[in-house]
Formats: sequence, structure tokens, C-alpha cells
Amino acid sequence: MSRYGICEWYGSPLSALTPVQRRERAAAAWGNASPLPCPFRADQPPCRKAGGVCSLQVYPEGTDGRVGIPVTSPVTVCPERFEQDHIVIR
Repeated sequence: MSRYGICEWYGSPLSALTPVQRRERAAAAWGNASPLPCPFRADQPPCRKAGGVCSLQVYPEGTDGRVGIPVTSPVTVCPERFEQDHIVIR
């Protein structure tokens, strides 16, 4: 079975985050820390959506129950990503 999961969290690829960075993002997502900035807006105000997820990706589940390497392209869920570099206009 495959499931969607976080691909980018507050602008960073989930796979590139250290455990400390993941805890910091989780604290911000749950409202237990100051909101993190949106890296896709020029003035970088706080992220305006709950949870801070920028994009999702399909993660396959192996026969042993472990989550595998993503096999699909990311799916944007953040409205700011659509405005990034004027993608919508182009």
C-alpha cells in the first residue's frame, strides 16, 4: 500500500532534515513554538497554513511494512508555491 506523506516541510525536504530540525518544525506545526517563516515569500513572513507542509509525495510500503523511497513527483499543497516565480501566471 502507498500513502501520501510530507515531502517539504516549511520549505525543506523532509529527507534532508536532521532529527533536531524535525522536532523544531513539529513544535511550530503544533503551535508549541514560534511560527516558522515561509521561504517562498520574498519578505518571509510566518507560514500562514496549519502544519507548514509545502508539498506531499507518495511513499510506498514494502512487504515488510517499512516505508520505501518516494517514486512520484511532489504534489504542491501550499498556495505560496503556486505564486513562486509567477508559476500560475506563466
